[in-house]
Amino acid sequence: MGSLSNIIDLRKGSPALELLPVEILTNAFNTIMSDKVTLTRCLDYGPGAGDKYVRKTIAEWLYRKYSIPRPNNERVAVTAGASQNISCILQCYTSLECTQSIYLVAPTYHLVCGIFEDHGFTGRLQAIPEDDQGVDIALLETKLRADFERTISVCLC
Repeated sequence: MGSLSNIIDLRKGSPALELLPVEILTNAFNTIMSDKVTLTRCLDYGPGAGDKYVRKTIAEWLYRKYSIPRPNNERVAVTAGASQNISCILQCYTSLECTQSIYLVAPTYHLVCGIFEDHGFTGRLQAIPEDDQGVDIALLETKLRADFERTISVCLC
């Protein structure tokens, strides 16, 4: 068995510093810090989809990268990361009364189960294994049918 120094901890995101564009990030930070209007906007919190310039830039990149119809900047949101984004999606598109099951690809993002449970979905998470061919579609279909049958029987009672 190797030493602990050879172990890579995949439970957290820690990019190698030599991979980061430190000079570009430093210049961007200094630019923002020197402009009180921009700084104030960056420090705002609460409702909002993120900085308009950033959202516009992302929308234009999506248009160029994927040759899709020009996206509407208003449909792009900037969040603090995957965890916050998942939480926002749950707030908008799920309901404890209607959402019976949450199907997650396994293995999955290590923080996602806790996020779903924080939103009240404890006991509703179901793993769908993935291999080099992708998601096990047959198992997913079986689980979806079982959920559908359970819904029908509950509604008829």
